[in-house]
Amino acid sequence: MMKFYAIAFLAFFSGAICFGADTNAPVTESKDTSTINDSVAVTVDGQDIMESDITKKIEPRLKATKGQVPPQYEAEYKAQLRKRAVEGLVVETVLDKKIKEQNITISDDEINAEMGKQLKQQNMTEEDLKKILTMYGLSFDEYKAQLKKGLAYQKMLEAKMAGQVDVNDAQAKEYYENNSAEFKTPEQVRASHILISTRSTDPNADANSVKADAKKKAIEIMAELKNGADFAELAKKYSSCPSKDRGGDLGFFGKGQMVPEFEAVAFSMKVGDVNGPVETQFGYHIIKVTEHKDPNTTTFEQALPQIKEKLAAEKKGKLAQTYVEQLKSEAKIVYPAGKEPNVPPKAIIGATPTDVNNKK
Repeated sequence: MMKFYAIAFLAFFSGAICFGADTNAPVTESKDTSTINDSVAVTVDGQDIMESDITKKIEPRLKATKGQVPPQYEAEYKAQLRKRAVEGLVVETVLDKKIKEQNITISDDEINAEMGKQLKQQNMTEEDLKKILTMYGLSFDEYKAQLKKGLAYQKMLEAKMAGQVDVNDAQAKEYYENNSAEFKTPEQVRASHILISTRSTDPNADANSVKADAKKKAIEIMAELKNGADFAELAKKYSSCPSKDRGGDLGFFGKGQMVPEFEAVAFSMKVGDVNGPVETQFGYHIIKVTEHKDPNTTTFEQALPQIKEKLAAEKKGKLAQTYVEQLKSEAKIVYPAGKEPNVPPKAIIGATPTDVNNKK
């Protein structure tokens, strides 16, 4: 479901926090990246957005993804981030102007209540949040400032959309009937596994020997389990899969989500069973099924609240986008030569701007 569309809208354009982000992302430093030769990226109703403002938006993302983007695509990736950051700052500028005109304010109580709500929804603590913020080069105060801005946008947009986003039962029923597959849950199992990889880090290693050693190790682990060893502890000790940090837990999955050999065994097992070694392209698995769900269909009555929320959110999103485009069309947006949005990304990077009036 789309929630807090105004906040999400702001976060999308500003490169703000994404809950559930990769916790292995490199730690970044928040610092002033302005330069002596700073120049104007775009002017909105007389307000300059500087290249240093753009850099501050994209630099944490570039650091977080360093080494993950192939060298031949780095320039294009940077240009895409820049384009997104420019667009986001233009949108923020026109929205901020309206917020000021309408004298919309957000109290500290509203900020704290929203933060608490989001943390609860994401099953996170404030300390968890601060760690993620650090990974993306943002301080806790910066996060609260963005949250405050998002709440102000939400308050303004909700007032603008009053009466335009209601969804009745007939509309919900039509959606339910036209999207019946969405409300059917296939058979699922929840399983944990211990993976003994057959992939060696030594390029000169004999593949057959590596495979034989892996199978032998998997058999030894099965023997330990039969003698009463704890599955989760052995997963943490021996497994090559990242799931080892969760005791090997893979969560629920349906048919078609795992490799065929693994799936065939998992779906044939009873809850509590342990089976293995099971060979796949990744190595030898020891599988434990912990839960099972039969196929199920959510009734219309059960789905009604969620359908209404989803359809209302979609309406809000479309109306918000339309309103933003309207505000942009009414604003005087001036791009220096060579930085216009229609200029190919590679031409933007390293271009020398010449300030000219170029009404969008």
